[in-house]
Amino acid sequence: MPKGIDIDKIVAEVLRNLGKSGVVDDAAKIGGNVVDNISKALSEATGKIRKPKTPKTPKSPKNPPAGGVAVPKTPKGPKPKGPKSGSADKLEREAQRKAERQAKSDAWAKQREAYNQMKAIERQERKAANRAEWAKIRQEKFQGNITEAVKATSRGRSRNKKKGVK
Repeated sequence: MPKGIDIDKIVAEVLRNLGKSGVVDDAAKIGGNVVDNISKALSEATGKIRKPKTPKTPKSPKNPPAGGVAVPKTPKGPKPKGPKSGSADKLEREAQRKAERQAKSDAWAKQREAYNQMKAIERQERKAANRAEWAKIRQEKFQGNITEAVKATSRGRSRNKKKGVK
């Protein structure tokens, strides 16, 4: 409806004209309060007055239970959920993690200890091999003269320089 047009004024004017002609009086005698019914119908059609609400009738279920008693439905595929913040479970999980970390640390320490022992043995073997080599050279060059052999080493030479020995 365009704005500016007042339906109530139009209806009132129509009813006044009908009242002058006597048609409304005749209709009132026959059908009761026709004027009110027409006015209400027009107001409801234009949205001025809300229609009275009719109570909804309860609907029967599409598939009623055979025994007559409704059984609540169980959800499809219920999954058990673990506790989100259970303090006992949380402490247990933390203790398990701590034990795993300690086990890894112990295993690493054992591996490192074995590696260190292996390297220590290799160092001792190298030292023994170097001493044997040095003893062999000393025997060949200096025929077992230890003092001459010591003087021939770089450490011995620097020591002798400090003392002034030639």
